[in-house]
Amino acid sequence: KILQPRWWLPRSRELPAAMAAVADPVDGIIAEIGSVADLESALPRISIDLRARCAQAQVAGVLERSLRRGVECLATRFPRICFLGKTGSGKTSLMNAILGLPLLPAEDTSVAVTSSVTEISHDPSCQAGQILVSQDACTQEQWEEKKRFLIAILAGGMADTGGVAEEEMKNVARTVLSAACPGIAPEQVQVSTPDCEECQRRLGGRGPSPIISFASAGEVREWLRNRVHLAESADVVQSLLTSKVRIMGHFPCIPRDAILVDLPGLEDSNLLRSSVAERYFSLFCTHAWFCLPKAEGRVLSNRGIARQVRTLARGGNLGNVLMIRTRADEAARKSAASLDREHEDFKQLCKTELQLLNDGRSAPDAEPASSSAGEGPPSTRRRLEDGPNGQQSAEGESRTVSEPASDEVSFIGYILATAAPATEDMEAEIRIDPVLAKLKEVDTQQKELARSLVRSIYADLRTEIARLEEEVMVREEEARRLEGEARRLEEEARLDRERAEEARRQQEQTREEEVRRLEEEAKRLEEESRRQREKVAEAARRRVDEARLQREEARARIMERLRVALAACGEKLQTFRSSMRALTGDQVNAAVVSELRRARPPNGRTLQAVVTSGGMYTSPTRGEFDLIDTFVRAVRIDGRDLPSAFNGLLQDVQRPLHAFDGLPGFLVQAQEFHFRAAQQQINAVTTRGGVIHRAVAGALFWPGGQGASDAAISYAEGQLQRSTRATLQSVADQLAGGLEQALESLRAEAADRLLPPNAENPRTEDSSMCIICHDAPAVGRALFLPCVCSPRPPYACRACIPGITLQCPVCPMCRGRR
Repeated sequence: KILQPRWWLPRSRELPAAMAAVADPVDGIIAEIGSVADLESALPRISIDLRARCAQAQVAGVLERSLRRGVECLATRFPRICFLGKTGSGKTSLMNAILGLPLLPAEDTSVAVTSSVTEISHDPSCQAGQILVSQDACTQEQWEEKKRFLIAILAGGMADTGGVAEEEMKNVARTVLSAACPGIAPEQVQVSTPDCEECQRRLGGRGPSPIISFASAGEVREWLRNRVHLAESADVVQSLLTSKVRIMGHFPCIPRDAILVDLPGLEDSNLLRSSVAERYFSLFCTHAWFCLPKAEGRVLSNRGIARQVRTLARGGNLGNVLMIRTRADEAARKSAASLDREHEDFKQLCKTELQLLNDGRSAPDAEPASSSAGEGPPSTRRRLEDGPNGQQSAEGESRTVSEPASDEVSFIGYILATAAPATEDMEAEIRIDPVLAKLKEVDTQQKELARSLVRSIYADLRTEIARLEEEVMVREEEARRLEGEARRLEEEARLDRERAEEARRQQEQTREEEVRRLEEEAKRLEEESRRQREKVAEAARRRVDEARLQREEARARIMERLRVALAACGEKLQTFRSSMRALTGDQVNAAVVSELRRARPPNGRTLQAVVTSGGMYTSPTRGEFDLIDTFVRAVRIDGRDLPSAFNGLLQDVQRPLHAFDGLPGFLVQAQEFHFRAAQQQINAVTTRGGVIHRAVAGALFWPGGQGASDAAISYAEGQLQRSTRATLQSVADQLAGGLEQALESLRAEAADRLLPPNAENPRTEDSSMCIICHDAPAVGRALFLPCVCSPRPPYACRACIPGITLQCPVCPMCRGRR
């Protein structure tokens, strides 16, 4: 493996030359980037440039993915400049002045006008005068939180009122709950109380917010006044369910990569609106521009300002703080030294609140927090809310309660601004150049961020190229070292091969001599083993022959005794057959006719039922009539009826075999099997469908009409006289034939298993084949089939005999011919 060529050696000589062009300046590309949108449009050019400058496609791909992730991060984390301050501080008027349009509703009073979060951004694609507005509704969870908050206000569970009179808060809560749940007293509303149909309909929609296009700022201001900000008098439900309003248009004074946010006043009498402001900037605010009227003094002793700063500290937003002294015309004589002193007081107040927050204490003038964790206002506890798009905030990491506030506060400074609207007595006074300059600084910072991202990617590229060049040099040095090491190892390998070859030759000679010696020894041992095996085999053959002779003699003795026993059984069987054939049947005919006459009275209906049913009928009044049983019981052999006589015959036939001492087990099992099958012959002849039943049924006939009973009895008597003797002979042949087959099968199986193959006992090669499967030698017959070919030869194998016995109605050899 050391001698194999390295894949990177040919490229290593070309890599430094190919990467030399990376040091070229990239200021041309960076200078064209003025915003994140410009950076996104320049991504294809930058990607092509990266791949052209770097010969390693993998490195260029990694840098390209890093650049795209950075662009995505910048695009989703635009700075949000939140204008904060108490109600009536001029936040909305200042934003209208920045926009250069009377876009947002604003009044020159201390009455709250802004009631929801309003985001304003600059979209260069919008035409001049065109303004796009979208409205986000509350989610179900946010509405339930608001509802719980209002219920807590009515219940008097507010420990921190934010400086608002408790009775005024309760009035607002009653108004809101009455609008949401009409028909129910506000004090009785619970979180689970159903809302009105209008609330449910608006909360039920989960699709994207529709975008409304307006042609002028006046239309937007009127829409906000009627639908959102002043909805307490026009549409309370709309005010409750509005979460945020987005406004996009051609606003050149707003940086392309920044969003201006107009929030409700922090001391709004409607705590729902003030909580909206706190909740928003606690999650999304990046620049806190604090609006404080120039005439406002005594910053340290002003409890309202302290509460507002405390709210900022709770949200972790004491960073990028800018104080805008609004309404500068109202305190024209206030000196710069006073303003500087108040700014220092404001900075000290922020640091004090931040230190108190880090120490886990509250301000001296703050009231204790609500004891109910689930019912307190949003200003007394931190909550994780949904982001601007209704999902978890993706524009910045959400801060939790356990996260300590930063020890540093970035104070941008303070500026003076006047954005007083026109009145009947005076014209509008607009002086916001310092504010626009601060916005310009934010725009410059965003541009620098986008450009810094590109510079960092190219710096990483230069670093990676330098690292690759260093790796190339290290690899070349390592290659030279490995080549020398390979030559040394090759020489050592050659010497080792020569020594190994000499050792192999010596081992081969020694192995050949040892093989010859072992072969001679093996031949000697093989000869001795052969002679020993021949002796052992001869002794084994003698023992086998002796054992075989002994087994054959024992089997011959058993077979001879079995023939004697079977001969005795055959004599008894012939005696039974002769007795059956000697019967005339008169006694049987008399018994059957007598039974028919017993069924005749009183009107012959019972006799008719017996005849039509084939000889077996049970009368509900006369009892049971069974001509087959009468026939069987009338047959007398040696003083016993037919079943008893046949059972006695079976016992007499089995007795010599049971007394046979030393009978092999397989013959015992075969004997039980065959005699059990032969015993079923009595059932075959005495049950419905047997020979007797067919004879009786053939003698029964009901002619009908006058004298039908006498005619039926006469017909039956005549038929029985002609057929009874033949029936008895058929029964005798069937019963005796079954026993003969059992004895013959037993003898054949014993001869097949005990006697060796010879002319007297031929094996399968000389035996006839089974007529059923034609695949095995015939060794037996069915046991109780009606047949006249007695004794019958074997015609079925052992596997097919049970099937013939159970399925075939006649003998397969003679087909039941009589």
